[in-house]
Amino acid sequence: MASLGYQSFPPTDLGRVDEEMASPDRRFLPLVHDLRVLITVLYDSLWFINENVKKGNEYLRSLLEETETSEKEIDQERKEPDGIMNANPENDQ
Repeated sequence: MASLGYQSFPPTDLGRVDEEMASPDRRFLPLVHDLRVLITVLYDSLWFINENVKKGNEYLRSLLEETETSEKEIDQERKEPDGIMNANPENDQ
């Protein structure tokens, strides 16, 4: 085998992990449970907020539709004023 200028060492077991090291640490199991509960609560909260936002958006849309309808009625009244406002005494002569 050719030398690359440094001494080569025989392979070791440093890269291997035994089963004791690979098993989950029991100290973290309550934390994992708490995190699962927290994630569930956050998900439910986000769902509730999303539903309220949808209801709020529907309410705002209904207000906008009412506003657009009333603006159209106002514009229509401006285009077609009633006879009292349109009376011109100069034309009656």
